[in-house]
Amino acid sequence: MTFSSVFCRKELHFGLVIALLGAGSILICAEIAFAHSHYLEMDLEQLMAIPVYAASKHQQTIREAPSSITVIRAEEIQRFGYRNFGELLRAVPGFYVSQNRGSTGFVGTRGINRTTDYRARFLVQVDGHRLTDPVYGTLPNQQDFPLDLDLIERVEIVRGPGSSLHGSNAFVGIVNVVTRKGRDMDGVEAALSTGSLSTNTARLSYGTETEAGVDVLLSGTLYGSSGNNDLYFPEFDSAAGGTDGHARNIDADHAGSVFGRVGYKGLTLAAGHADREKQIPSGRYDAIFGDPGVTNWEKRTYVTAEYSQTLASDWEILARGSFDRYFYAGTIPMLSQQGEPFDYKTDIDARWLRAELQASRSFGRHRLTAGGEYHSLYDLDAHLFYETQGYFLGDRYRTDVEIASYGLYLQDEFRLNDKLLFNVGIRLDEYDTFGETINPRLGMIYLPWEKTTFKLLYGRAFRAPVLSELFYQVENDSRNINPFLDPEKITIYEAIWEQRITSWLQTSLSVYHNDISNVIEFSPTADTINTYAYVNMGETTVNGVEATVELGTAKGVRGRLSYAYADVDSDGYVTDNSPRHLLKGGMLIPLGSERYTAALEAHYISSRYDKRGMETGDYWIANINLFARPLGDNLDLSLGVYNLFDEKYVDPASSLPFQTEQDGRTARLKLTYRF
Repeated sequence: MTFSSVFCRKELHFGLVIALLGAGSILICAEIAFAHSHYLEMDLEQLMAIPVYAASKHQQTIREAPSSITVIRAEEIQRFGYRNFGELLRAVPGFYVSQNRGSTGFVGTRGINRTTDYRARFLVQVDGHRLTDPVYGTLPNQQDFPLDLDLIERVEIVRGPGSSLHGSNAFVGIVNVVTRKGRDMDGVEAALSTGSLSTNTARLSYGTETEAGVDVLLSGTLYGSSGNNDLYFPEFDSAAGGTDGHARNIDADHAGSVFGRVGYKGLTLAAGHADREKQIPSGRYDAIFGDPGVTNWEKRTYVTAEYSQTLASDWEILARGSFDRYFYAGTIPMLSQQGEPFDYKTDIDARWLRAELQASRSFGRHRLTAGGEYHSLYDLDAHLFYETQGYFLGDRYRTDVEIASYGLYLQDEFRLNDKLLFNVGIRLDEYDTFGETINPRLGMIYLPWEKTTFKLLYGRAFRAPVLSELFYQVENDSRNINPFLDPEKITIYEAIWEQRITSWLQTSLSVYHNDISNVIEFSPTADTINTYAYVNMGETTVNGVEATVELGTAKGVRGRLSYAYADVDSDGYVTDNSPRHLLKGGMLIPLGSERYTAALEAHYISSRYDKRGMETGDYWIANINLFARPLGDNLDLSLGVYNLFDEKYVDPASSLPFQTEQDGRTARLKLTYRF
């Protein structure tokens, strides 16, 4: 294909996207009547007044929060037809998700999304409970996410460092998922969907609030997909190797999840579980290319108990405890040096406990928040062995260690007057492994006029090394163990200008500078190039700009257009998977009534580098979703077409093959019925 033909094709796609978005803009002026008093009847000013929690660990408006915040609400998830949590995050301004067709996607923002590790530099929470595991530190966002999207009330995306309140992993942002209440469901919901790649989903949920005030929500979901039946990896296209580079019918994905919550007055008990088995078609990690036995099996389980109460002294008290378990089993069929096949197996089973106590109270112009957390990884069973030969190779990670940490935090939100607000916070964390780290935050929020907000922010955050970095082993070689790793650290300076132009139109502009140090890298040890260990090396600076225009009328029109620029400069290691430009647009358009809507979104991502330094191409992706309630509120129908123009594109990866083909055009039909 010639350069001119590619250019013309991209211009055609861009033109169609702009034309469709333009059609939505024309409809903004249309007079449409609604009878349903809900999200679609609110204008943008009303939506911005809905409080958020994650930025300061108490309810506050987006305008007064010391961060740049995006909120994705249940109606957006439903009307835009997002199929998993990764698709939802991909729609967030400044975010991008890479997929190597393995266990989960890799989520990045502001140029930070390296292909060389799984570690999450976001803190992801469900109702305040962190999901990040201490073994790999991954951020579940595909079918491994332990919550069906239909159970989400809203998602709060808080940019910037959050370690002054939340501790590790709140490195470049916090993603807090707030679930629906049983009283909002008020009965039984059943959902069925089917789509391309033989993908089918079924969900059954029940929610209610009893006369005694007990709120109950129970739900279960099953998912199955045969995946893409023909994927091409040019690195394996070799006559000498006996393959044509095509991985056929080995991309299957099967998962199930359950979620339950019971709440009475200030006490809430909740549990979630996700079980997923995914075939890996790429032939990574020296697997026999094309072998259907390359699989990952993961299970995530958590149980939480939370109690909140406002005392007679006006202190707001919150106590939370949780148990988590993470299980992983990986199988890689390989060939020995003599050409004999064997299975390379990894089994990991980890359990940990977490407890938190928090108190908050207003004193005149001050609002104080203080608390402490304790975390203990108390049980780890991790092994590596050759199953076919019956040879036990050894512990995958050291299992004779228990890692504990605690954190103490204090925050003061001080209102000097009606126009000037300061937010000052600091947290001390102590880890068994590397010792202590102190992370402050300072924010100034200035509201000179009713529709104008300026924010100046400074903060530091950290990411603690996880088990796979501290105690990585190959064949019991102690040189691969590095228990003296320091945490990654980041310092962020940011200026934000938010301007509400009318009650239905708002703009925001953010300029930031990030300094990142102690980056943890998988690197050869000093005495041999064949033995690797994780080490602290290199520094990174990121300078960037993010701009967003949002609209929301009381007539149900919703729209968001955003641009993000990130310039990443690294010292000591290769910078990969860091696009400079992200451009996104989304429009929700009522079709004569709020019961019928069309949602169009388009994403542009500029070129990136893979681990070997080769460039991937830039691309446009457009999706459209049609939504209908033809029989009232009991029945929802939606039809989504994803990658509408069948764009051919790849995501970068860290190992052979270094670029992974993504799906072309797919579709999904979904039905939801409420009894």
